[in-house]
Amino acid sequence: MPERARVTPPAGKPGARAERLAHIDTLRGVACLLVVHIHAVQWLERNAFPMSGLEATLLHDSITWFDPGKVGVLVFFAISGYVVPFSLRRPLAHPLREFVVNRFFRLMPAYWFSLVAGVVIILWFEQQPTDLTSWLGNLVLAPQLLGREPLLYVYWTLQVELVFYVICAGLAVLGLIHVQRLAGWLAMLGLTGALAAAAAKHFLMIDLPVGLALWISLMFWGFAAREAEVSGDRLVAWQVQILFVAYLLALGPICYLGYHRLPSIYGTWQSYFWSYVLAVLIFWAFGIRWTWSVRWLTWVGRISYSVYLLHVLCIIVLGAWLGPWLAGYVPGSVFIGLVALASVAAAALTFAWLEQPAITLGRELNRRWRITPDGRLRQRPLL
Repeated sequence: MPERARVTPPAGKPGARAERLAHIDTLRGVACLLVVHIHAVQWLERNAFPMSGLEATLLHDSITWFDPGKVGVLVFFAISGYVVPFSLRRPLAHPLREFVVNRFFRLMPAYWFSLVAGVVIILWFEQQPTDLTSWLGNLVLAPQLLGREPLLYVYWTLQVELVFYVICAGLAVLGLIHVQRLAGWLAMLGLTGALAAAAAKHFLMIDLPVGLALWISLMFWGFAAREAEVSGDRLVAWQVQILFVAYLLALGPICYLGYHRLPSIYGTWQSYFWSYVLAVLIFWAFGIRWTWSVRWLTWVGRISYSVYLLHVLCIIVLGAWLGPWLAGYVPGSVFIGLVALASVAAAALTFAWLEQPAITLGRELNRRWRITPDGRLRQRPLL
């Protein structure tokens, strides 16, 4: 990484930001399609969709040797670290307030839309009513606090995102968000914590959140990777590379200790290991080392949040409407392709009609609050 020469376009150059982060949107596109794949295959298996022996074996192996959904989610987490914390470093009078406003309008309107649509679709197609307590808990992204589960199982990742946002906001309040190399050290701390938690699970049978420590570590790894790119600091770049090697060395012991004696319902320790290793390799290769991008995947990446929120609902609807008609006549991979197309189409409409207008509204509110009554820009006060 220190040898990598990459010129950052001037901030004022039109299209500079989009060009610089096209590879990140491509990764988002790949990540969301991996999540769509595993949930579509799981639907096929749950509903005994007729498939040839070879296709059934290949699809089953594609979600058991490793977990594509987990790979996609982990890449999303690293991308969040790469992108989100830097808005707290902007020289504004109230960066924390702007951060909260931007995150709220970026996440919540689309999330609430998926929640309402989910209640309607689940009630209509699966006859599963949602009680008021569950509804309220999901509304504030904290159903577990009220003894309920997320309405859609993909919602759990948003709770992890909120934990990371709170940590970053805390660093901003303490004045630490600008400290060079801190992100790398926090990533190392998270990895160490994951190893300690895994050891406690294995040897002491104490069920500690191994996954949460690893997820937060990956997010700060993404933060450090962006810091190395923006600052050009060679020591930060070395932190990023050392972390890459440390993940590859530590993930085996962490996954074995964390999920062997106390197995997870979401897979074996081997599938956890290969999923984490693949996610780390993907982000290092295409998020850090090379700026690979594909135009159509970049576009899918831009709407990937809505794809992520809506694809489970598309599976329910298509499974109910088309599943009986397709069963026995087309391969299961055709159903997976239809789910992907429907998810992207629904996400494109949601992005255009709801997600993008909400993001624009949040930015406009921040812009208005940023301007003083006499038309000047409020800047962060000098210390």
